[in-house]
Amino acid sequence: MMNKSNPLRTALLSNAAFSVLSATVFLIAANPLAKLMHLPYPLVLQVIGGGLVVFVGLLLWVAKHQRPFWVRTVIIMDATWVVGSAVVLVWDPVGFSIWGIGLILGIALVVAGLALWQWRALN
Repeated sequence: MMNKSNPLRTALLSNAAFSVLSATVFLIAANPLAKLMHLPYPLVLQVIGGGLVVFVGLLLWVAKHQRPFWVRTVIIMDATWVVGSAVVLVWDPVGFSIWGIGLILGIALVVAGLALWQWRALN
């Protein structure tokens, strides 16, 4: 029987829900989103969306089994996303629009919050 008050499972499943939402938007609306962001290659968003689908599978498995090594791996992956987002914003290889900057920053902040939540629930 699943314990519904498990904070680690809740954090991981929240990460999965946000990742599913993000993947869906990136896969379905890559072209208009890329235009809004001033990103010349919508394929970048589609590849990220596909990667997020795989990540969701990992999150669901980790939420079910809650092995500390894999929880830490997810936290490190989230932290890497946040650092990578900061690098992309500083580097700004394509001249992102204010909407692009806001989207990258907003997603990074959500992912940072999810990583912190998962870390606190693990410890």
